[in-house]
Amino acid sequence: MKFTKISSSHHLCLKKLLPELGKFYDGHENAKFFDQLINKDKKDNNGYFTIKKEIWSALGDMDEFCGFVCLNYKRGNTVKIGPIMVDPKYRGNGIGRFMITSILKKLEKEKIRKVYATTSSENVPACKLFQNAGFRLEVELPEQYRVGNKEYIWGYFFESPTVIFLNKRSLFDPNSSEEGNLQVKDFNPETDVEYLQKIIKIIKEWHDDITPNFLRQIIDATNRGLDFETKGKLILVTKDINNLPTGLVVAAPKRGGSVKIYPMYGNTPSIEGMIGKLRRIFKEKGYRKLYTFVHASDDRYIQQLINFGFCLRGTILSPYKSGHDLAVLDLFI
Repeated sequence: MKFTKISSSHHLCLKKLLPELGKFYDGHENAKFFDQLINKDKKDNNGYFTIKKEIWSALGDMDEFCGFVCLNYKRGNTVKIGPIMVDPKYRGNGIGRFMITSILKKLEKEKIRKVYATTSSENVPACKLFQNAGFRLEVELPEQYRVGNKEYIWGYFFESPTVIFLNKRSLFDPNSSEEGNLQVKDFNPETDVEYLQKIIKIIKEWHDDITPNFLRQIIDATNRGLDFETKGKLILVTKDINNLPTGLVVAAPKRGGSVKIYPMYGNTPSIEGMIGKLRRIFKEKGYRKLYTFVHASDDRYIQQLINFGFCLRGTILSPYKSGHDLAVLDLFI
């Protein structure tokens, strides 16, 4: 058995496997997902926290295509595995286990800090595959990809963090202006850049690899519409009676009916106003839920979100920087 970068001669074999993913994702479109995988191989120009992608295949003795896996390299020296699929003709022969073992050997040589994966709760073989390989179940998110099932987030450390850090700075600003004539507006790239830059400086506390072009990538994404295929984004800004910003949120639609809202910064009325507008916008577009991340030690902000109706689902361990855990919260629209 060989583990090698996928070649163009095997693209059609990969494409034939993709319809099976439709069992685990709402709104899955085989052709679009295939184009997204192939065109983003090696580099993801539209990535938010994704830096590059690689597609690897498992080949038999006669170079027959047996399966593939996509490696998504993230900021913070982590890699997300997925999708990983084995051709039905070759299942039951340990090929999935072979690919996981090969991936971990490869990434350990590259000195990757953490590997993680997401699976549908209905995809029992994939769940067992990661569990048997030593991955730890960190978070369960209900109806993240599809109505009636859960998303499992699995984590694997090559070297576990020795220190867990408390947040020094927060995305919650309880000391800014009080409730008044606040308005939630669209982001203005000419007047609101400094405010967005201020927020990015905060999350750099618990994110590695936030480079100078990160700001530009977020702003450019607002020109791609609300399309998860092209990783389009929406930025909203709350402003007071003097037209000064008091809050900001970046929203990124995801496959399967969820919307990531991160970062989300502001005082209580600002956050409440932005959440209300996001719910209206994405409900009209058929999305099901919002979800966000907060530094796991930021108890005050977590409680504030719970007061707004969010549910705390668990903690992702050191996703973007060693020792900085992020709590995951979601809100059904």
